[in-house]
Amino acid sequence: MNIENIQELTSLLQSSIAPVVLISGIGLLLLSMTNRIGRVIDRVRQLTDEKKIVSPEVERFTNKQVNNLYHRARNLRLSIILAIGSVLMASLIIITLFILQLMRIDLTIVIVMEFVLCLVFLILALLLYIKDISLTLKALDYKMEQDGK
Repeated sequence: MNIENIQELTSLLQSSIAPVVLISGIGLLLLSMTNRIGRVIDRVRQLTDEKKIVSPEVERFTNKQVNNLYHRARNLRLSIILAIGSVLMASLIIITLFILQLMRIDLTIVIVMEFVLCLVFLILALLLYIKDISLTLKALDYKMEQDGK
């Protein structure tokens, strides 16, 4: 391996650091998302069990809460899928960088498109995550309405 090859490899490794950092950050985001969806599913189970023993008035509010939680779970599921898609695109960027370098092909547009797609997936995942937070507040409104406040 000559100096030129070492410099090219070093440059290539430096180029792949950004996608690796992106993967790490999205991993933490996914951890948060999966914790939230787990709590939503547990709460739905709890409410559906309680629904069997409550008055019709309370059942109406319980149904509203369950519907809200179901909507949240669907949004979180899609958000998780998009975040995973973003990780997959970042991984594909790294693989593409190495393959294009090995083959001595300059297809910068491919890497740019993969990076843009990676970020679009991430942005959509974050927007759905924000929507989940607003739906959480809506569930709180239902609870306050139920309690007569």
